[in-house]
Amino acid sequence: SLFDLEFGWTTQDNNQFYWKNLTGEPVVISMFYSSCQSVCPRIVTDMQRIAKQIEKKTGKLPKMALVSFDPAVDTPAALKKYSKKMDLGDNW
Repeated sequence: SLFDLEFGWTTQDNNQFYWKNLTGEPVVISMFYSSCQSVCPRIVTDMQRIAKQIEKKTGKLPKMALVSFDPAVDTPAALKKYSKKMDLGDNW
């Protein structure tokens, strides 16, 4: 389980993040490349649709996570820029 991983992940705000901090909360996760221009934007759009459906059913937005396949390119600054471009909210 991701929740059992001990090491931290770096967020778009250059902070350390630990999956175990989300135990008990719904989380929608996908792998992606911010430089991808074909499939990845569709994945994000699908995730946004899923989040809205969950919010409609539960009254609460789920936590959303995009995990990069390419951390050399997807630096925190690149991820921050991508987040703004894709209009991702605070639950991402």
